[in-house]
Amino acid sequence: MSLFATNSGAFIKWDEPKTITGGINGFRMGTDVNDNPAVVIDIEDDSGDEVSITVAQANLQRGFAETFGDPDSIAELDPFVGGRIAVAFTGTEKLDGGKTLKLFAVEFKAAAEAVAAAPASML
Repeated sequence: MSLFATNSGAFIKWDEPKTITGGINGFRMGTDVNDNPAVVIDIEDDSGDEVSITVAQANLQRGFAETFGDPDSIAELDPFVGGRIAVAFTGTEKLDGGKTLKLFAVEFKAAAEAVAAAPASML
């Protein structure tokens, strides 16, 4: 596994509540839909599909920072490769002015913990 994995996996669209759980194949820099820099997590999900999650939504960024810290470089995420991650889009909160905020939960288990834990223990 490589930190700078290039993944041709499908990007996840957060249009309805769902949870993506699987092994982290790598982290890389990408861009969000507005071409702003964003971390991309490449994952092999529990069904064996390769997927990519762009950490662009505000609450997903918060969950990422709470889980992985605030790295100065993508290389600082290397120790997390090989672990398991669960990212859940739990719904949408209505805000003033007709805006909405997507709500996410992020859980991570290091590779050693992931081997000992059953997949059902993730989110």
